[in-house]
Amino acid sequence: MHYNLIIREPEVCGVLDFCQKNGIMLCAYRPLQLGQLSRPGINLLDKIAKKYRKSQSQIALKWLIQKDGIIAVTKALSFNHIKADLDIFNWNLENTDIEKLNNDFPVQIRTSDCSEPRIFKF
Repeated sequence: MHYNLIIREPEVCGVLDFCQKNGIMLCAYRPLQLGQLSRPGINLLDKIAKKYRKSQSQIALKWLIQKDGIIAVTKALSFNHIKADLDIFNWNLENTDIEKLNNDFPVQIRTSDCSEPRIFKF
């Protein structure tokens, strides 16, 4: 599903909760929102990246994969890009930073821009 710091549809429609409760892995599509989460300019993301000495994309990816049952598919254009993506497995975000990203991220869209809004009932 389309899921990242900006697009929160899996949380809103209950799919993330359902997957976590039932041991189903959720694959996050467009985890960097077509590069929007890969560059400076979002104050909260910039501050957290600076704190950990990581890139904005590493923070955005780590926020996803540090959640239970989430994997992310990224596009790697170079060997250095692959190395940076793999580096997200060697450290963790503090709970306070996860909460800031969960609650205070400046743009949170409830539905994906890839399809019509969906409502899932379980």
